[in-house]
Amino acid sequence: MKKEAVSNLPIDPRYNLSGLSWSHLVMIEKDPEEWYDVYVLGHKRKPTEAMKFGTKVHKQIAERKFRGKLKEVYYGNNPETQLTCKIFYTKTKSFNIFGTPDDHGTLSLYEYKTGTKLWTQKQADNHGQLFTYALLLRESKKIYIDVAYLISLETKHLTVNDKTKIVLTGNRRTLKVEITHQDLLKIQARFINGYKKALKTIKEHEER
Repeated sequence: MKKEAVSNLPIDPRYNLSGLSWSHLVMIEKDPEEWYDVYVLGHKRKPTEAMKFGTKVHKQIAERKFRGKLKEVYYGNNPETQLTCKIFYTKTKSFNIFGTPDDHGTLSLYEYKTGTKLWTQKQADNHGQLFTYALLLRESKKIYIDVAYLISLETKHLTVNDKTKIVLTGNRRTLKVEITHQDLLKIQARFINGYKKALKTIKEHEER
């Protein structure tokens, strides 16, 4: 029997596909109604200044602009590569997952996080985004990731001429996370549960 994707999820404009990303999953697990409002109804949230700054830093790393506080940061050789794959929740039914790792090589992936507090090893070990990207690389490119590096870049607010802006302090922490087959099975199960919860939320709204 031919395998076919059965999704019923809204189209994500960034990937032009119906499916789920790590951001979708986090929101579904936290509050399915918020996910419905943002991703189904399209009521986007305005990015914070911290989010804008994080995007700026990611862009500099992707473009290999390792100036000032970004010097000697770990990186791979495939920055900002969009990935998609299918997750089968029965023998014939599937849905898409997608994501864009900050960077990756043939055995390692790299994720950069900016914030006023440096990440801890425990936070990195439990960060499902790393396992999501490892799963995407395995399923879409047959790249088997053994290790992920989460590079935490500390920020602070700096006031100049009565204007406050966010800057890097230069403090960083590189956290190594081992990726196992069990980790990938667990994150895949989370996506399947998230998918089912998303469909349930959509159905409930359609029945109102």
